[in-house]
Amino acid sequence: MKTSKILVETDAPYLPPQDFRGKTNYPVYISYVYEKCAEVLEIEKKELEKQVEENFYSIFGNFL
Repeated sequence: MKTSKILVETDAPYLPPQDFRGKTNYPVYISYVYEKCAEVLEIEKKELEKQVEENFYSIFGNFL
């Protein structure tokens, strides 16, 4: 799968999504990042969310 090595982040508190330019960025805007990544990768957002979660646990699971 082409998303097997992807993680997602928001660059908070800087560089908010386009709709919020000029304002502070917040981690809650992660959904905008997921939407754009899914669009670029041409997959469903839910599929991307699932893959990112799997990737996270495969990297950091031993530390939790």
